[in-house]
Amino acid sequence: MPNKIKSFVWRSCQNILPTKSNLYRKQVINSEVCELCDKSCETTSHVLLHSDFATSVWEACGLVIGRECTFEDLFWKLGNDSRPSAMDLTNLMAVSWNIWNNRNGIRHGEKPKTVASLILEATRFVTEYQSLQDYPISSANSLPTRWNPPTTGVYKANVDHAIFRDKSTAGVGVLLWDDKG
Repeated sequence: MPNKIKSFVWRSCQNILPTKSNLYRKQVINSEVCELCDKSCETTSHVLLHSDFATSVWEACGLVIGRECTFEDLFWKLGNDSRPSAMDLTNLMAVSWNIWNNRNGIRHGEKPKTVASLILEATRFVTEYQSLQDYPISSANSLPTRWNPPTTGVYKANVDHAIFRDKSTAGVGVLLWDDKG
């Protein structure tokens, strides 16, 4: 998973996402009531697990989550469950990320995603990400290189620079090479 999603999951488990409840507790906003349902306090668990939309998403994924379950509890249970499951940690992370992004999009005036489109988007993301991780990337550094002079009448330039912040100065160096070196 990309680091931004790993960071999101860690923040979710620590209950430090910028939910209305957390912002209210820090006196940033005046209400902690979820704008999407107008019923509950908008906590991490509410947004990601217990809101009507999140519950529908998890049920469509084959997960039934108890009302007392926190995101950290769910993540821990799935990570320690040795039984085969349609929902592994990678998919949990991607679906949770999409639920959070859907919530943010709605708050900023975007049209809400359907349960099916949100799950499909998460599944495609995981498949694409995993396929890119398995793709061999050739490295220019893996092949031995040898300098070749340019053809006659052509110049090659090697450029380097340095910045000295403590002295508020910078330097640039340039070497020009012709066909004779």
